[in-house]
Amino acid sequence: MVNILRNKRHRLGVKSNSDFPTYRMDLNNEQLEAMVHTFLMVMMADDAVFNLNMYNYIQEQFESLSFNIREAYVHKFAPKADEQAYEVLRELSDTQKVWFATAIYGMLYRLGDTPSELQAKQYNIVRKKALNTYMKEVTL
Repeated sequence: MVNILRNKRHRLGVKSNSDFPTYRMDLNNEQLEAMVHTFLMVMMADDAVFNLNMYNYIQEQFESLSFNIREAYVHKFAPKADEQAYEVLRELSDTQKVWFATAIYGMLYRLGDTPSELQAKQYNIVRKKALNTYMKEVTL
């Protein structure tokens, strides 16, 4: 059973890291909400495709940070404009930007599904507007 969990955690990008609890303390709710907002923007960029694997990935990534997207995000940050999310993301520390870049890239390419062209375009928009140099440019 432990081996199954380890494989799932690796597949979802969750790794054991002694710095993880400290990292969580460095993120405030506004930063987490902005991250969730951009993850969902990328996932929902293609109206024709709803990827349940991507949604579950987002939920698990943020639950690992003790942030329940169902309770905290939907009611507070959803109505805010995209530009507000980008503004918050631009202010992340380098460590936070690395985590964000790794997690959002993993959502697109490590779940076994190929992202749609619209999702890849939205990812690149987030990369540019969030000024995150750790995010790789994607092409299809």
